[in-house]
Amino acid sequence: MSQYKNKNIDSLTSICNTDEHKEWNRRSFLQALGISSIGTLSMGGISLAAAEPSRLMKSIALANSGDRVLLIVRLVGGNDGLNTIIPRYDYDFYAQARPTIRIKENEMVALNANFGVPSSAQRLSTLWKEGQMRVVHNVGYNNASLSHFDGTDNWAIAQENRGTDSGWLGRYFEQKYDDYFNNPPASPAAVQVGNNGNLAFKVENRNYSFAIPDTRLLEQIAQEGYVYRTQGLPGGTFGQKAKYLREIANNTFRYSDTIKRAYDNSTTYPNYPSGKFTDQLRVISKLIKGNLGTKVYMVNIGSFDTHENQVPRHKALMEELSLGLYHFYMDLKSKGMDKNVLTMTISEFGRRIKQNGSGTDHGAAAPVMLFGKGLNGSGFVGTRPDLRDPDKNGNLKYSTNFLSVYSTILKKWLCVAPQIADEVLGKHPLLQLGFDCSSGAKTDKTQIEEASSFRHQVVQREDRVVLHIYSPRTRHTSIYLYETSGRLIGKAYESMVLEGDHNFTLNERYQLSTGHYIYRIVTSEEEYGGHFSIH
Repeated sequence: MSQYKNKNIDSLTSICNTDEHKEWNRRSFLQALGISSIGTLSMGGISLAAAEPSRLMKSIALANSGDRVLLIVRLVGGNDGLNTIIPRYDYDFYAQARPTIRIKENEMVALNANFGVPSSAQRLSTLWKEGQMRVVHNVGYNNASLSHFDGTDNWAIAQENRGTDSGWLGRYFEQKYDDYFNNPPASPAAVQVGNNGNLAFKVENRNYSFAIPDTRLLEQIAQEGYVYRTQGLPGGTFGQKAKYLREIANNTFRYSDTIKRAYDNSTTYPNYPSGKFTDQLRVISKLIKGNLGTKVYMVNIGSFDTHENQVPRHKALMEELSLGLYHFYMDLKSKGMDKNVLTMTISEFGRRIKQNGSGTDHGAAAPVMLFGKGLNGSGFVGTRPDLRDPDKNGNLKYSTNFLSVYSTILKKWLCVAPQIADEVLGKHPLLQLGFDCSSGAKTDKTQIEEASSFRHQVVQREDRVVLHIYSPRTRHTSIYLYETSGRLIGKAYESMVLEGDHNFTLNERYQLSTGHYIYRIVTSEEEYGGHFSIH
């Protein structure tokens, strides 16, 4: 982590001594300061405003997913599904198609009579035996692209007829946080490690994930609460400018304090093996255990683009994947949280049935693997691959649309109201993945419309900051105050609020200095929020 903390300090000293008054263009100046564009979700300009909850937003807010979390693991490069979930039911044909790269029978671990996994991934079989693994067969879509870029984008955009460049989770978050920049959530909507350009969380020019290029930087933020070091800078005008701009850059990571609190509130599991993938899981597990409140995480492992020399490369990747996921769930189990986290693997495409030299070429359909105690038992979903009936290019034909997987997770794991999920993805058949919403998303039209009639507005009256609330009925209500970093200042009010209009002075209990603040209203049924400025 020291490479981040001390980055460019020596070069800054040299610049300060020799080029104190040299003119710089903005890009070279920021580069010299060690400030780069590595994060998203800065607050931007803030003005006095209130968020009027939309009907769509309230429909999602009424969903009841509890403490459930979704972890997406991207198998970057196009994973070979046939060497991951091995077809024992047609092993002879499989072996003939892959004479030198097949998984030999003495090098696999059986899941059941029909399927196995490589012995390098034997920890997956442990999760299987514990009822924490499901496999969806032949997942894909029409006219699958064999391009890494198109395949990655298609899985992120999640539309059969690409009419947008927005991601499926971005479209979901846009409806959930429809006034995002005026009324941001207290915790990041999603955390993404690596692959900052992934479209899954994006809508137009907005990115709903806290995106960090690698685990070391995320861990630095989690441990220290900042990105750029502001101590030990050279003196003089240049050093002053460096400190000022670095402080601004640190402030753009407005969830840094929130992430640090969750990290500090967690415990360390000591048994993770070394590796980039397991490092990602280790830090994310600490954030989950520390109750960060983020619902979706994405990590990456790869590359699975095994055109050549596949046997040793795929073996190492499968070992890293299986060991990482096994210890991730052992870690969560130590805190009784393994039932709350669902892991889903995705990859831009599969590989072809027949080997090509020492590897495999880009294919189409592939399995999606799911992990977690919330699956309530292991099993297979969908029609198993037919190796003897490929398409004209020698690819496995898909039988399960990937949008059905996404729809099932939105509706049955994250408990999003069906009409919202359908607006995000379109309407698709749901799969039996072993989980459901215990009480379901509350989608009753009356409840949604009634929730939308709740109103809140902040006004400044001389030296008083007053929150005006209209409640359509009597209910228990709490009002919390936060700094824009997400740090809780305290609870400004807690009691029963009768039907009708009410005024609450937000700076009566706490002395609030000039700056920007967030308020959160929690009733017995919904949550609302907004922000205000003190000038």
